[in-house]
Amino acid sequence: MKLFLNPTSIHHSNRAGLNHMVKYLNIDMVNNIGDADVVYSPSQPLPIHNYPYKKFIFGPHFSVFPNQLALSLNGVHNNAVYIQPSQPSVDTWVGEFGFKNIPVRAFPFPLNIDGIEVSNNIKDKVLVYHKYRKPEELKMVLDLLNANNITYEVITYGKYNEGDYQRILDSCKYVIWVGCHESQGFALESVLAKNIPILVWSVKLRVQQAGWEKEYANVKSEVTSVPYWDERCGEKFYTGDELENSFNTFISKLDSYKPREFTKEVLSIEVCSKNLLELIENIGK
Repeated sequence: MKLFLNPTSIHHSNRAGLNHMVKYLNIDMVNNIGDADVVYSPSQPLPIHNYPYKKFIFGPHFSVFPNQLALSLNGVHNNAVYIQPSQPSVDTWVGEFGFKNIPVRAFPFPLNIDGIEVSNNIKDKVLVYHKYRKPEELKMVLDLLNANNITYEVITYGKYNEGDYQRILDSCKYVIWVGCHESQGFALESVLAKNIPILVWSVKLRVQQAGWEKEYANVKSEVTSVPYWDERCGEKFYTGDELENSFNTFISKLDSYKPREFTKEVLSIEVCSKNLLELIENIGK
């Protein structure tokens, strides 16, 4: 297979995941559309109607919601697909906004799980990760930890560097995640890959993103803070009333969770590479 990557904007974690899949599948990268069997353009439209015998993958970086760039895609030859990082984003584009120019499919990019080490450090830290949630919600979590004499560190999205994050995680016994909606959630998934359980105060609507209430007031599609998750990862809850019981359940089961096992089954290079082949094979079907 020969792949052309349209050299436009792509998230650094998606680019790393793509590189791993290309290497794992032994895909040949070419420098122009004419030489390619498959064309991937993460953030810009291309004249797909001029190439009826090639397959095209677009997204997920056009926009949060369908915009004019996405609406310019012409699916007359049924030879293209738009990828979203998870099913909630697909449901928003298709179910709420009615996007139908080309099919939209959920496709997570992989983590290099074998390259993410599980630290042998003493696990004596608790991390609270805060991302675009109301201050009073964060305060409820911190008050609970203080009441239980639990020492913790708080990291706020956009206000830390990766080195500090990894340093804390290497000595972390668990994480409490107070986050907004995620399309994939690489930062959270990297915690799971380190085999660290998470207690997640999740969301159901985009309007729960603090500071973005006006922008998301009329968006009704359900979302989540953890689009890739099962019972091996930890516990999740949705309201302040559930916090204490969820925390107690989480602590009582702390040694039973297997988050790294989950990430290997769902987000590994091998699994996502297989999914990529299936995605390509099903274009036009």
